[in-house]
Amino acid sequence: MSGVPKFGNVMEVTKEESLSNERVLRINPMRAQFRWALAVCTMVCGGMLSFELQAADCVPAPAGMVGCWPADGNANDIVGTNNGTFLNGEAFDTGEVGQAFSFDGSGNNVMIPAASSLDVGAGNGLTIETWINPANVSSIEPICEWALNGTYGAHFGVAGSSAGSLFANLFGTDNHSHIIESASGILVNDVFQHVAVTYDKPSGIARLFLNGVMIQQAALGSFTPRTSSDLYIGYRPNGSPFGPIPFTGLIDEVALYSRGLSAPEIQAIYNAGAAGKCIPAPLPPLSIARSGSNITLYWPGWATNFGLQVAEGSLSATWTNLPANPVVTNNQNLVTLPLTNAPKFFRLYHP
Repeated sequence: MSGVPKFGNVMEVTKEESLSNERVLRINPMRAQFRWALAVCTMVCGGMLSFELQAADCVPAPAGMVGCWPADGNANDIVGTNNGTFLNGEAFDTGEVGQAFSFDGSGNNVMIPAASSLDVGAGNGLTIETWINPANVSSIEPICEWALNGTYGAHFGVAGSSAGSLFANLFGTDNHSHIIESASGILVNDVFQHVAVTYDKPSGIARLFLNGVMIQQAALGSFTPRTSSDLYIGYRPNGSPFGPIPFTGLIDEVALYSRGLSAPEIQAIYNAGAAGKCIPAPLPPLSIARSGSNITLYWPGWATNFGLQVAEGSLSATWTNLPANPVVTNNQNLVTLPLTNAPKFFRLYHP
């Protein structure tokens, strides 16, 4: 969520020690799960160091997530390394959770290069879940699609054979369509709706979900969905059957899993709403040390995409970005600030 980080549910103090004229407070974030990797809030008040914690209402991401593209100002994958690339112009708008990809029907879209980690059809199952706000539900439009020249890959979309339906064709490596489709008229224009398709290969069962509720189930049998090609969000490219076909509207929080999620897991994601999913990630610990009339805030050198924010007085105060650029020393990002008597809280944030 661009500019609006979310807090995690647990952080624990693991060590507090005095080193000559320093007082160091370290926080262990490994039990934390949060949306945008807030590492720690610390307070400097009259020369004393203390801390406060806040909890979040985001839902823990289900196991098996292999990719997540939240559309918060970029097309990056915040779970793996499969970042997307905008084709024909990038655009964002207000999403269900932070920002969303905005597709105007001209063919702007997000393409994610083929990767073995995204070839979920080769495993025991898959799930695609996302929030959509379609401008058109009367004709077929792709939400997510593994696209190939001259043939289909697995795809998930709006209005398969009837207006307002939700459908998926988990086109297989057997060169056959495996289609599941809801009743017509269940999707509506111009409002966010949470949609998901799941497939469990051992049982052969596929399911569609709308706003946390299962709306269709089909026994498709055991096969291998074709998911080894480039993955597109909001587009079927030229060269694929009947392409190009653009999506018109907003798509937010696209997540891909290597198994079929359960109904309670889908329901929990929907119930979280704008709070989104808490994404487990390598989180940089933020430490603070006092030296004379200064304090030094420091975090690991690998966390180059994080910045510092400060709030004065309380955690409910307005958070502002610190303009100071960190100095990298001994593989640590360091920011040194003067010590003041006013209470200040510091946190790392991911833009």
